[in-house]
Amino acid sequence: MKSLRLQLRFLLPLGLLLFVAAYITVPLVDRLTLRWFLRDLDIRAQLVAETMTSAIANTPRALNKNGSSGNRVGDFGPF
Repeated sequence: MKSLRLQLRFLLPLGLLLFVAAYITVPLVDRLTLRWFLRDLDIRAQLVAETMTSAIANTPRALNKNGSSGNRVGDFGPF
């Protein structure tokens, strides 16, 4: 009986401490994860937009000097 009482004397405060730590930590981790996720989405969207802008800027004009619409492989640069 004495050993059970000694175990409970150690385990109950430990369990209470773990519960309080989890109660405080879970909302913090949830907020940090949400901020990271939103920031990651913003960075990815910006990267896609910049890539598309760069690709559009590097394409030849709709009509080049010869009046071609740029549909042939040779119209897109020296190959």
